[in-house]
Amino acid sequence: IPPIPNEMPTALKNLIDDCWDGDPGMRPSFAGIIDRLEHLIVETDICDVKARIFWKKHFPHKFKVYYGEFMSAFVPFMDLDSLPNSQILYKCLQVLLENQQGEVTSFQFGRILGFFGPLQRNIKGEF
Repeated sequence: IPPIPNEMPTALKNLIDDCWDGDPGMRPSFAGIIDRLEHLIVETDICDVKARIFWKKHFPHKFKVYYGEFMSAFVPFMDLDSLPNSQILYKCLQVLLENQQGEVTSFQFGRILGFFGPLQRNIKGEF
């Protein structure tokens, strides 16, 4: 096995180790490798645990979704309709998250959360 850098994510190290297993029968299939890589991409794109759970639950095997599809899942997940002035919040989210193709990517979602903090609501129902 070639040397693996220490700063590499653990899940990627494990995948490389598994691919180099001395017993070919123990190595992951290509479908297994793809599944693990897809999991890794979302893990590295979205550091916030609650946001990562949300993305994996609603958009498995996807790294981008149309903004409308994203909001159809995100609004009930975060109970945004119960907030005052929710339409203003929706417009703000659209400006922050939607790319020129009308999509939200896992990378941009994770990046915005990195700027504004983790997904959570306080006792008053505010972010």
